[in-house]
Amino acid sequence: MLRTAGTIYREWGLRYLLAIGAEHFIIRALADARSPSYWRRTETFHDRILDTDIGHYDYPRDPFELRYVDPAEIRRFSGRGSTLWENAMYEIGEVRDGEWDIEPYEGPLDDPELGITFADTLEETVLYRSLEQHFDDGTPWEDTEFVQRMCEIIHGSNALAWHGSSTCDDVTQRCAYLDSLYNRIKTEGFRSQRELQQRGEEPPRDYLDTLRSEILVDVGRDGEFLLVDGRHRLSIAKILGVDAVPVVVVVRHKHWVDKINSDPTSMAAHQELLVR
Repeated sequence: MLRTAGTIYREWGLRYLLAIGAEHFIIRALADARSPSYWRRTETFHDRILDTDIGHYDYPRDPFELRYVDPAEIRRFSGRGSTLWENAMYEIGEVRDGEWDIEPYEGPLDDPELGITFADTLEETVLYRSLEQHFDDGTPWEDTEFVQRMCEIIHGSNALAWHGSSTCDDVTQRCAYLDSLYNRIKTEGFRSQRELQQRGEEPPRDYLDTLRSEILVDVGRDGEFLLVDGRHRLSIAKILGVDAVPVVVVVRHKHWVDKINSDPTSMAAHQELLVR
């Protein structure tokens, strides 16, 4: 029987998918076992199967690489979309044109938490001001504006609030986690999610989910870092005066990518600033 090109393509396509599936199963097993070879295997895996926008440029060479950034350099929120964090792990390595980097963040208009956790800059949020009050001034959590307003949301609409909190007790329990996070960063320094997993302090996650759990930023047309997610950890790092935090860059503005690829001097400065 004559085998057409389409038949051969489908056969090889199926074999490729099966091979990819088998490889993914193996690297997941390595992750669950906290094997040192997991990260090396999975980075190669994702570099090969994911066709990122940034992969069509010379720089940066690795869209998944952690960058180390002075927390003071991350102030504004990214203006890209209403729920920045939902699909972030699948947007890593994208390059986008447009005005999103100079527009203010506008979250879902019906989100009652928006006025508490977002503002023009992170330092202007109720969240950040309340963290400062608690950690610097010793204000009890229940006396902070953040907790009081979260409780108002819960009582006023019977809706779930911060991280699925359905009661004020849930909110204060979550605040206790922030206390432990603050103390850990203060005593041990700011560690990446990968380091925490390898130390057994966080449960093992797969590659993209681990990246998703880092502080996430976009890069604007002039190289400005714009916050996507990780408000609590970034706020604590700022309050503690941490020198540098690991971040994952999600989306880069096309003007910036074009600039660092056309001007080697600019590219070198950019890489020196971001990569450790």
